[in-house]
Amino acid sequence: MADIKTKPTVANVAGFIAAVADDTRRADAKKLAALMQRASGEKPKMWGPAIIGFGSYHYVYDSGREGDMPLVGFSPRKAATVLYVHKDFRNAPALLGRLGKHTTSKACLYIKKLADVDLKALEDLVAESVAAMRVKYKVRELYWFALSGNMIGTRFWPEDGGENVVLRAALAGSPVSVAVTL
Repeated sequence: MADIKTKPTVANVAGFIAAVADDTRRADAKKLAALMQRASGEKPKMWGPAIIGFGSYHYVYDSGREGDMPLVGFSPRKAATVLYVHKDFRNAPALLGRLGKHTTSKACLYIKKLADVDLKALEDLVAESVAAMRVKYKVRELYWFALSGNMIGTRFWPEDGGENVVLRAALAGSPVSVAVTL
């Protein structure tokens, strides 16, 4: 089985965007990064050499192949900016109808310029895509917060569907375990 090339990297998102040669694509990439971060609630991360992704999910195919991919993402390519969004949810056709100039393939949305699309429709499409992916792949998130600031934040998505998952966090330097049923 071939190795999966689209993996999270430690590459700098701002540096990648700054290196985009075309001025319009670079400006659009900055706007898209902010829009996708707002709509997804996730910080941008480089996936492979050219995809900016937000959040992640774990997939397993019937063949047994499995891996992780961003919930949503984009790549500013030479011919168009490619958006990786899920389009198989109830409101997708209406949102795509409001979007403006674009083309699609099974898993991608292609936009030449952000000026050609309705940004509100795009943000709604991204937000609903993320919500649909979280449901489809049973992405669960839990955030730990403490008023004292001593507890670290923890996020997780249990691969087993979330039955009696044991979470661990650090409180005042000592490990704390909490059993939670989702």
